[in-house]
Amino acid sequence: MPEVHMVAAGQESSKRFPPAGRLRRWLFRGISLLLGWGLFELGCWWMSALLIEGGSPAIQLVIDSPIALGGVPTSQTETFHPYVGWVKNPEIVEKTQYDGVELRTSRWGFFDTSNGIFQRQPGRVIVGVCGGSVALHMTCAAEKELKAGIRSIPRYRDCEVILVRMCQAGYKQPQGLMALNYLALQGAEFDIVINLDGYNELALTTAENFQSNVALDYPQGWHVRTRNVIDPRDAELWEQVFSLRGSRHRLHLAGQASRLHRLPSYRLIWFLRFQSRSNGLLEIEAELLGRGRSRKRAFVNSGPHPEAPNESAALVEAVRIWQQSSLMMHRFCESQGIVYLHAIQPNQYDRGSKPLSAEEQENCYSLDILYGQFIAEGYPQLRQQAASLRQQGVNLLDLTSLFRTTIETIYVDPFCHLNETGSRRMARAITDAIAEMMNRDVNSPSLPSPATTR
Repeated sequence: MPEVHMVAAGQESSKRFPPAGRLRRWLFRGISLLLGWGLFELGCWWMSALLIEGGSPAIQLVIDSPIALGGVPTSQTETFHPYVGWVKNPEIVEKTQYDGVELRTSRWGFFDTSNGIFQRQPGRVIVGVCGGSVALHMTCAAEKELKAGIRSIPRYRDCEVILVRMCQAGYKQPQGLMALNYLALQGAEFDIVINLDGYNELALTTAENFQSNVALDYPQGWHVRTRNVIDPRDAELWEQVFSLRGSRHRLHLAGQASRLHRLPSYRLIWFLRFQSRSNGLLEIEAELLGRGRSRKRAFVNSGPHPEAPNESAALVEAVRIWQQSSLMMHRFCESQGIVYLHAIQPNQYDRGSKPLSAEEQENCYSLDILYGQFIAEGYPQLRQQAASLRQQGVNLLDLTSLFRTTIETIYVDPFCHLNETGSRRMARAITDAIAEMMNRDVNSPSLPSPATTR
């Protein structure tokens, strides 16, 4: 009996534990599966790098944020505004970086470091800045120079200097005029208002609005910004647009909630589905654009069509809008006891305004760009009308010759933007002019051009 028991136990042991060969086979299968999976993930990583710049990590950015890398187009970070045309949507874009300065979207929709509503009080000087992206960059890259220059004025010595940014990238007159009045309506008070403009007023008005048959005093790209306003004739296409947008939004939510979204394979499959929906949207939007071109643009997209018969006439009208906007800003500021300074920004396409460096000639100057052609033709007209503005009491500072003898690189792109050195020199010229105004007579219409060497 004991022997039988031992045999049975041995048989039971052999059934419980598979032979070593079977273990090796299962181990080999497991390792092969892991290696195959690893190679598959590696292949997906490689495919991702072919499909999108930045590869799989870039796809992760799209998953994590609808705004990143095309999840939400830049235009969708903006929203219509009844008085200034458009502002940033604080519910979509909370903050951004300009020249190392973190700007948040104020409750009014402007990029700034505050909500922009301050009242005058002893020990404080409130400086509002209007204009486009060049003005916005100056308030960031040369913030110290602006504040130090204001504090150098005896009246404001030891005062807290507060900058209020009404300048936003893409703004052109009359948006500066409207922004000033809008914030004043909300209770904002100012001691000084600086209006730095010129480029957008000519380049965007003629090269974009006029070429697209959009009212010249409307904001930049109005026909594009209003493309989501539905024309009843295109209702069936818009139904498809909203369906694809909803599907893409659900895809974002699913990607963010999934525990697998760190895997290259998941990211690749997710991106292919995302791209399919995006391509579908592009095709429908192209068809909508084609329909719009084949018939007269709707009033909601264009406003009153320009009456100018040609580009030269449109440029004359653009100068008139610029001049009238500044005059109205001056009169408003004068009525409120605000020091107003209008400065014309320099630009490389203004003939003879700067000897271009080799870097600027290669990267920052191209007559193939339509904007530059209108600057070359229009800036002399700005200077001509500047004399008229001065005669009407406007403190106007002509900065177009600020870099006339500067051989170092100042411009950073073939449009209008300046490097930090250029922004700082503009800021110093502006605060020097304000100091001279206030030391002489706040209401003096005569301001000399800044020295061309500093």
